[in-house]
Amino acid sequence: METMSNKMHWLNTTGGPFVCGDAAVAELWRGIYGSSGPSGPTEQTDYERACGVTNYLQSVPCGADQLVVLGDEPLQSALFINFRNETCIARWVYSRSSDVNDFIFNADGLEEIEARIQIPLLSGWLVLFDSSTSLDKCEQIAVSRMQISAGTYAITSEKAEHAKDKSFIIHRFLRTNS
Repeated sequence: METMSNKMHWLNTTGGPFVCGDAAVAELWRGIYGSSGPSGPTEQTDYERACGVTNYLQSVPCGADQLVVLGDEPLQSALFINFRNETCIARWVYSRSSDVNDFIFNADGLEEIEARIQIPLLSGWLVLFDSSTSLDKCEQIAVSRMQISAGTYAITSEKAEHAKDKSFIIHRFLRTNS
């Protein structure tokens, strides 16, 4: 049964990966409109840099800080708080049913499928959006924001599966300092 505490707002991209991180840092992201990373004669747009990510998660420079690209495939994704009160991102691999919120909300004992990465989140806001755009051009339905305690976080990549019915990638944000 879906409750207000585990209701999820699923986002899709225009075909590229999602990017997430501290909302203040994300304001610098330029998407297809330019680069927020290191300047140079072979400068790529932020979107081109994001599309080069093949891992499930990889940090990329954004101004003087970092954002995280959700690489691999551009899967439908949602920010949520799990049963442990941890901030998470769910990435929809497949499901025979659209009734998946309780399964994702209560997922436990998952297999980590990639090394954790660390990122500072200092503004108190986490943002998830399409890497092809910038936040000032992003429609409200294509971005998700969530309050999070300021600090440094280790982000996991875990597989949540149930028989052959459903498969999701879950990224948990685990605080590493106060």
